[in-house]
Amino acid sequence: MSRPGDLAKVVPLPFPSEHEIPLTRAQDLENIASTIDKALSSLDLHWKYDHTQRTGLGSSVKNVWNRAYLRSKQRKKQQEISLKTDTGSKDEETDLEGVPALTFKIRMLDDKVLVRWMQGVDTVLWESFCGYLDRATRDAANAG
Repeated sequence: MSRPGDLAKVVPLPFPSEHEIPLTRAQDLENIASTIDKALSSLDLHWKYDHTQRTGLGSSVKNVWNRAYLRSKQRKKQQEISLKTDTGSKDEETDLEGVPALTFKIRMLDDKVLVRWMQGVDTVLWESFCGYLDRATRDAANAG
């Protein structure tokens, strides 16, 4: 006879593919949508937001929202400025190319922001992205 604890080891539950960010009545949905759109547009990822449908679709080849990546990108930019090469060709390296590690869809609803995991297998990347959106939403609520 198996014990109840053994069953959980045999049959793991699926990882949640949706993340909800609840909004209070005091939060302005347009402000939250604008903040998320600006935040994702500033990152090295593919992002397209439809304001009329209040829906966006994006993908990223790696974790481009974490602090280490953003510091590294800033350092590279500073080095390029300090070197000031006059080669005439601008060979800017971005992390937009390659197979997406994460594809997501974001819908702005009246009482929440719904984030859906569309493609990818890295649960840590997905959780990190959801945390980034939570912080961006919380920061927008505190600022407004």
